[in-house]
Amino acid sequence: MEITMLKHQESASRTKIWVTAVLCMLPNMSFGAMLAFIAVALPYYTTVNNASGIYMDDEMSSWFVSLNQPIRMSGTLAATYLNDKLGRKKSIFLSSMVMICGGVMAYFANSYAMLMLGSQLAGFGSGLVVTPTYSLLNDVSIIKLRGTLGSLNTLTVNSGYLYGLVLGIFISVAYLPLIMIAPALLFLAFYWLLPESPVWLASKGNTEEATNVLQNLRGSRYNVDPEVK
Repeated sequence: MEITMLKHQESASRTKIWVTAVLCMLPNMSFGAMLAFIAVALPYYTTVNNASGIYMDDEMSSWFVSLNQPIRMSGTLAATYLNDKLGRKKSIFLSSMVMICGGVMAYFANSYAMLMLGSQLAGFGSGLVVTPTYSLLNDVSIIKLRGTLGSLNTLTVNSGYLYGLVLGIFISVAYLPLIMIAPALLFLAFYWLLPESPVWLASKGNTEEATNVLQNLRGSRYNVDPEVK
């Protein structure tokens, strides 16, 4: 069956699959940039009399760094529920909004508490984004591209980290939260192009809509019936 489907999918269009993939990867880039922000911001805020007016002693800086991981894990756990309840598309939108809200809060932070809240909120959003992006890529992809798209999705987080570190060399730490959320903001601008998962739609009984989404992804000349069945 797998070999037969591989052969059948050779006639499928790949354009909209790649558009979907790029859109999915933008919030993951913000995820990586958020990790870079933690790394770049730490030496800045542990410097006495830095320009922000926010100073972290050893204990405060320890919480700033270490709390992010469990917060991010809690986001991933929440995503397991939301991914099925809301669908992949809305879950990615929600995670992007949470990261953006966290980044904006960190940008306007005038106290340690506000900076912590903003960075941890962004961390929670980055945990939320992982599950739905992988799920959507798997659901819309043809078999031949699944491995490639999954690998690129992981690579995007690393690219976001590098993006944050490099820009952190040239840009003030005060502006890094905005740099962090820029890819997520770009995602929101083109969110309307993102399809919902045909697999999720079918699991909720929306077979007709799932078929239409799949047809749109694969191209008008492609016979989607073998995949729908």
